[in-house]
Amino acid sequence: RNNDGTPRNKQARATVQQLPLIEQLALFIQDNETRSLLLHRSERQASEKGVYCDIYDGKNYKKLKKDGLFSGNLDIAISIYTDGFTALDKQLTIIHIINFNLPQSIRYENENMLQLCIIPSAPKDLESFLQPMINSLEILQTSGIWVKADDGDMYHVRCHALLVTGDIPACAKMIGHKGHQSRYGCRLCKIKGSGIRFNGRKRGMYFVSRRYPKPKKRTKKELISGVKKKGILVKSVFTQLSSFKNAHFYGLDIMHLIGLGIGKQVWNLISKKIYGDVKRNPFYLKPATQKKIGTAMKNSKHDLPTSFTTCTRDISSKTKLKAIEWIDMMRYVVPTIITEHIKDKDAKKALLSLSLVSNIIFKKTITERDLWCAAFAMERALGEVKRKVKSRSKQGVEAGNVMVKLAAKRYCDRVTPSPVKSTSNKNNTLLASDELNDPEIWDPIWNTTINDLNTKYKFSQLLKSFWSIYIDDLEPLNQLIEAGARLWISDHEIIGSSFRPRDESRHIDYFVKMVIDVNCNQKSKTPQRQPKVYFGEVVLYFRHSQQTNTKLLALVKVWKTNLDNNGYPYLAPKVSYRHVVIDVGDIQSIAGIYTTTAGVRYIVYHEMDLLTKKELGPISSLDDHNKKTNTINDLTLAILRVESTLSKELKDIRKEVNFVKQGLKDQIEINSRLLSLLENQEYDEGP
Repeated sequence: RNNDGTPRNKQARATVQQLPLIEQLALFIQDNETRSLLLHRSERQASEKGVYCDIYDGKNYKKLKKDGLFSGNLDIAISIYTDGFTALDKQLTIIHIINFNLPQSIRYENENMLQLCIIPSAPKDLESFLQPMINSLEILQTSGIWVKADDGDMYHVRCHALLVTGDIPACAKMIGHKGHQSRYGCRLCKIKGSGIRFNGRKRGMYFVSRRYPKPKKRTKKELISGVKKKGILVKSVFTQLSSFKNAHFYGLDIMHLIGLGIGKQVWNLISKKIYGDVKRNPFYLKPATQKKIGTAMKNSKHDLPTSFTTCTRDISSKTKLKAIEWIDMMRYVVPTIITEHIKDKDAKKALLSLSLVSNIIFKKTITERDLWCAAFAMERALGEVKRKVKSRSKQGVEAGNVMVKLAAKRYCDRVTPSPVKSTSNKNNTLLASDELNDPEIWDPIWNTTINDLNTKYKFSQLLKSFWSIYIDDLEPLNQLIEAGARLWISDHEIIGSSFRPRDESRHIDYFVKMVIDVNCNQKSKTPQRQPKVYFGEVVLYFRHSQQTNTKLLALVKVWKTNLDNNGYPYLAPKVSYRHVVIDVGDIQSIAGIYTTTAGVRYIVYHEMDLLTKKELGPISSLDDHNKKTNTINDLTLAILRVESTLSKELKDIRKEVNFVKQGLKDQIEINSRLLSLLENQEYDEGP
């Protein structure tokens, strides 16, 4: 184009670097190690019905697979992100790719993500920058590509986009939507909004949910052709793809939705007077109350592990919070510290519902009862680019150069074998098996005896009670205890213990959530063990061998826990407790405590969900856990579980048999009527 914007023999006024999608995916196929990782999609076992662990459990993927897409074992599923960011006060836009074929544990690592383009400024014509990628996808989805790998064989691969996402403005551009503040601001349905004005100024667009009539969903035809009066201004380039089926093709990442959207807006409702008369705003809290909330958050810092301390700053001090801090506020602070100050029942219910939804969408596994694609991976990529852009005059050009260098480095990181990091050093680690992902007890490690722990904890009795569950003829206890201070569950979770001395300034990292099998039928001679939820603190971890068994165990101080009316666990001012020995496999996650302004100590943990009294275990059941008279061995426990499963299956079979019987009975009756009609029918046999 000319400088005035008019066409000039289709000559580019300026150019940007784009890394071709086909070549970048081919590099994954070419290398034997990364190629084997791409088989995760085709070899993955489907989750049980009603459970969602990955994007492959969703309806969209299942429908595409049924339609013939992803027929090859190496066919690749990707998601496409776009997002705007600033580097040295200049606006840039990134096009970012996630490879869904990779296992979730490595999918979002830097070396496994792809950046196709960094666009100078926030382009009005985003589609022109997306078109090269769309052209590549059209080739990949139809004919595919052949790649000669390092083993000399040729591999045929296709690729399909499952998801296109970003923040709200980015999604609107990719859809061709007018935007979320327009009259028809929802990109999924055609609900009509109402504009609100206050003191002569527009205060946004609001969408009141209606059950009758229920807003109609946007159809595929409307998204392809565009319906301006309903907010779809232009046809999206993504409608050219065979994987595009409906509006759910366009996602919205949780970082922008919860972190920079809902969380920030909720605090604005609570703290600011811009939403009309504060007397009519049921969410508004006075500055003094806001200060109390901020102080309670700050004072809870010591009782929270470092993984929770993203939300322990005084929120009332006008400190600018990051997206992850707003998210943690919605998940942990809203249902505990904030809602106790909200007097209006409907407002409190709305806040608790928002908090519940925030916790559900951050679960690694979501079930239908509850009814991980996060943009944090893209934010890490943006941060890496920002740190390397130094030029103030040509940020777009330098950002493109940075992208090329990072792509080369990531390829080298993928194909270069990394040194194996062994965690099985006998000097600083205790193991019970050689399985790769089994828990490990970490240093400091020391040897002690049962007698050394008997005085304070009645350790001999607790350990004997534990082994009685697994061993019928229990011999005298092995006196040697190999103790440790920390438990490794995963690369993202290491839990401490209270036994080791620590500095007062250290965060407490030994509060835990547990699921323990306890006897729920104490009146009967035949115990019935069921899993129950408990909370407490770990005293120490240890490895113990008894007869032919070796296990990693934990001495735990289990608290008597209460539930508030909304299903959130809390501790009474004077909490009773029991000491118990458990298998470290019973420890589900690390936990922390938020103390409210009223002194209520709420327990929080990473996958927060509403508990019921039936799920929460009473500590009295742990007394039976410590009695040999109510113990059963592994085989008996397994038999009981199998019997329970078979009983359920038999009930289902009986239902099916009764259904078939009724069907046969109805059919016999129909046949009888037809036979009667045929017998009475007079036939015209003709001349």
